[in-house]
Amino acid sequence: MPRNLQSRPLARAGAVLAVLAATATTAATTAPAASAAVAPHDVRPAAAPAPATPGAVLPDSVGPRPTTPPDLLAVTGEDHGLYVQIGGDGNWMDLGGSLRSAPVMAFGWGDLYFVAAGRDSVPYIRSFEQGWRRLGPAGVACADPAVTTDEDTLSVACRGADGHLLIGKAAIPERGLPHVTRFTDRGGDLRYGGLAGIEQDGSAYYEVVGRDHVVYATSDKGGLTPASETLRCYGSVSQDALGEGGAACRAQDATLQVSANDAADADGFTTLRGSTVGRPGVAVDDDGTSRYYVLGTGGRIYRAGQAAGGALTGFTRIGGRGLYGLTAASLAPSMAASAAQGALRSLHR
Repeated sequence: MPRNLQSRPLARAGAVLAVLAATATTAATTAPAASAAVAPHDVRPAAAPAPATPGAVLPDSVGPRPTTPPDLLAVTGEDHGLYVQIGGDGNWMDLGGSLRSAPVMAFGWGDLYFVAAGRDSVPYIRSFEQGWRRLGPAGVACADPAVTTDEDTLSVACRGADGHLLIGKAAIPERGLPHVTRFTDRGGDLRYGGLAGIEQDGSAYYEVVGRDHVVYATSDKGGLTPASETLRCYGSVSQDALGEGGAACRAQDATLQVSANDAADADGFTTLRGSTVGRPGVAVDDDGTSRYYVLGTGGRIYRAGQAAGGALTGFTRIGGRGLYGLTAASLAPSMAASAAQGALRSLHR
């Protein structure tokens, strides 16, 4: 913690381009709805810091719009539906749903899977082409899900109704969506969800946040052990959803703790000031350059990142609103970067 694993740029490029081609004629391009919906009970938007504070979450009217990186973003909108943005062009695709958590995502067969807990606390899955369906057994609550995939298996980790860690497996079908027939209860006492990924040897790993705010790590067979001696998270811990690199979580004072090489502590984390809400999104390029996406005051979406030389930048408003948090993934540098931009122009015509 944090993990520096090899990303999968060729698979990422192929999957993204396939998704763009498949959705080019059907995707909606509307912004996440702005409504009077309230934030979930376990996150409380803090007051916005003064604009003069370095690295602060700025008001809407402050700060120029930066050069847009080709990242993939997914967020639960204020109407509790799923919205997805590819390439950072400001267009949001409305994929519907009635969600009660931040979305997470993983690769399928030439497609992307999106997973989130529904308003009944049961996890649901969909892709661009196929609509929402229940991911696990009926009636099994599984909050704050995290997912990852290898070549033929989807792994999901989530927080059960009793606070235990639940882990499920499902075969990835060539057609249709994966379905978990049963969850394995791994115990623990969780407050928040976390992340899932694939080690270089092909095995799955998981990191979750306990009731004591410690980040715990485990695998498919091991027990829960602290991943850090000093890090404490007051929300779900996140990483790049598709490249499996970087890490970020919300601190007790609502600032964002990120794994970066800029004035980092002994565990490799440093702090980005500003009031954040819910799960952060992390996008990590193949060269290690990172960007961080958060919900600020009022659910507004902001981005921070690394400037030339690795120094961290402050947060800038990028448009859109959400609930619960969001997820992100880098699409660059890889062959997807330029090709995806061309495909996006066709997608949004």
